Amino acid sequence: MYLQITYRTGGDFSRLAIVNVVQNALALMLVWLVYLFSFYGLCLRSIIVAVINLTMLWIWRPLKIKPQWNRHNFNQLLKIGAPIFFTGQIYGWWMVTDSLLVLKFAGVKGLGLYQLANMAGSAVEVLPSALAQICYPRIAEEYGRSNSISGILKIIRRPIFMLSAGIVPFILLVWLALPSIVNILLPKYVEAVPAAQWMLCSAAVLSLAPVCDIFSVTKRLDLYLAAVVVGIIMYSVSLYTLTLGGVTLKAFPQAMLCGRICYIIFSYVMVFVLVKQKHSEIGT
Repeated sequence: MYLQITYRTGGDFSRLAIVNVVQNALALMLVWLVYLFSFYGLCLRSIIVAVINLTMLWIWRPLKIKPQWNRHNFNQLLKIGAPIFFTGQIYGWWMVTDSLLVLKFAGVKGLGLYQLANMAGSAVEVLPSALAQICYPRIAEEYGRSNSISGILKIIRRPIFMLSAGIVPFILLVWLALPSIVNILLPKYVEAVPAAQWMLCSAAVLSLAPVCDIFSVTKRLDLYLAAVVVGIIMYSVSLYTLTLGGVTLKAFPQAMLCGRICYIIFSYVMVFVLVKQKHSEIGT
C-alpha cells in the first residue's frame, strides 16, 4: 500500500485514479467467480484484483528506486507504524462488532438486510476517506517542516468545510430517494430502508474526521485511541437505550451516529488542547 502514498505525495492523482477505476471495474466483473466457486471464488477474486492493482502501481511508480534492506529504517518505521496499526484495528473492530451485534440480536435475516445499510454507509464514507488520503501526506510534510499544528489546520480546514457543506444536501437527497430506489431495484430489502437512511447520516459525520490524522503526524495516538474508546462507549450506551423496547435494524446505525458524533467531538477537543500546548511551548 505504500506505493499509493508515493503517488499522492507527488500529486499524481490522474494515474492513481486510473488504477482505482480499473481495480473497481475488475472487482465488479469478477463477481461471477463468487457465483461459481462460493467462498473460494471470493478469495480468488480478491487475489486477482490485488495483484492487478499492485502491478499497475508498480509499473507507473513515480519513484523508480530499487528495494534495499535497512534495519535501522525498518525499526523506525515499526515504532511509528505499529501504534497506527493498533489504533486503526481498534476502530475497525468497532465497525465489525456492529455487524456482529446485528447478527446476535436480529439473526441471519437481519444481518442480510443490514448489508443495505452497510453498502449505503460505505458509499458515502468514500468521500471523507479520499479527502483524508489526499491531505495526509501534505499535513505530514507540513508538520515535519514547521512543527506547527496550526499550519496543519490551515491546510485541512477549507477541504473539510467544503466536504461537510456539500455532503449535507447530498445525504438529504439520497435519504428522500432511497425508498423509491430500493422498492424498484431491491424490493426484498425494503425493510432495511430506515437503517440505510440513518447509516447515511452516520457516514456523513465522518466528513469531519480527517482532522484525526493530526494525532498520527504528532505521534499522539493515545489521544486518538481515547477518542475511539469514547465513541465505542457512547455507541454501546445508545444501542442499549434504543433497544430497550425491542430490537430494530435502525437502532444500530442510530447508535453508531451517536458514537461517531462523540468520537468527533472528543477528537476536536483534543486537537484544541494540542494547539494550546504547542502555543505554550513556543511561549516558554
